[in-house]
Amino acid sequence: MTKAAPFSTFVVGSLPRPQWVRDLIEDRKAGRISGADAETLLDDAVPSAIRMQERAGLDYVSDGEWRRESYVKVFADAVDGFESDLLAGGGSPFSTLPYPAVTTALKPNRPIATDEARFLKSRSASKNIVAVPSPYTIARRMWDPHHSTSAYATRDEFMDACIPIVRGEVRALIALSVEA
Repeated sequence: MTKAAPFSTFVVGSLPRPQWVRDLIEDRKAGRISGADAETLLDDAVPSAIRMQERAGLDYVSDGEWRRESYVKVFADAVDGFESDLLAGGGSPFSTLPYPAVTTALKPNRPIATDEARFLKSRSASKNIVAVPSPYTIARRMWDPHHSTSAYATRDEFMDACIPIVRGEVRALIALSVEA
């Protein structure tokens, strides 16, 4: 009998952040610190998230998603067409965080995760993994019948508009040789 190869190990979801990193993300969102100053501080913080995973012996390491307010909101941060904090919990019964709602047609304004991936690859020789939210998850959390129908009549229409943006980001990550 042949022994199966072990399964790959990696962090699922965001790596827990120290309080000062959480505070920094909130300060950036509230405008108490500039985006550039926040990025400089996060450039110092993220390598510790990478090292924790490497020391734990994970097969794939990430940046811990430490730069993001949330896994899903990173899409709204990179794409125009959203109004902040309109939706309580983003349609999830398990969240109390306010989420943005799509209110106008989508228009990408910067990469979703490729900058995170470049930084990760510059700081680690380990195999790497970068999380990108799916069009379904984005549509589930950020389309609302009270706020979004003037931009996209249905959740499915909004989801369809997300597909080429997410596809483009995944292609960019593949071009950077992101492994997962």
